Amino acid sequence: MRVGQSVPYRRHTEILIEKTAPAGKSALDIGCGDGSLVRALAAKGALALGLELSDAQLAKARAAVAVPGADYLAGQAEHLPFPDGHLDLAIFFNSLHHVQRHMMDMAIEEAARVLKPEGLLYVAEPLAEGPNFEVMRHFDDETEVRAAAHRVLQRAAAGQAWQDEGEDFYRNSTAYADFTTFQESMLRIDPARHQAFAEHAAIVQEEFEALGQRDDKGRIRLDQPMRINLLRRL
Repeated sequence: MRVGQSVPYRRHTEILIEKTAPAGKSALDIGCGDGSLVRALAAKGALALGLELSDAQLAKARAAVAVPGADYLAGQAEHLPFPDGHLDLAIFFNSLHHVQRHMMDMAIEEAARVLKPEGLLYVAEPLAEGPNFEVMRHFDDETEVRAAAHRVLQRAAAGQAWQDEGEDFYRNSTAYADFTTFQESMLRIDPARHQAFAEHAAIVQEEFEALGQRDDKGRIRLDQPMRINLLRRL
């Protein structure tokens, strides 16, 4: 399925807050990256935690300006460091497909374990299409792993632990000051990309410049269609 420009442009935090109403809830962002989503949730009144495996990403999250109600810890999606029924909201934002493929089902099972009854699981995943994907695929083609993550969610929705609250689509874009900034971001997210990026740097830069759109601040923006799956813990 290709959604392209047919879906609305939405801010990631705007649609997350609209669908989860985080104020007053305990929330966990699994694979929180630089922690921006954690801070946005805390600013809306959630008690928000970010879980991150990457030392570089965790350091960036902790170095950001502190927001009351936001905190970060090291850990893995398939072994969440929380007791059963502890949280109101669990989030995989652009992160489920980064879990090892054979561990994805376990990661969703762990989310089910730590959520309270009626707790929400919010999963936002990039589709294998759009300018951002087209640039990335030269050094990290995630077509199959993104499809695998979606199949995991479909299995979960058909199981006994969850009530399927629906699927939705939108598009967003990420802004980069220049190609070097894009490269630094891609390699910080996944250092295993270093060799492939170096081997294909010329075509990656060519596609970055051809497919990116310059915004009013002079930055290059790459559009990315997204899918949201929302599950409620039974």
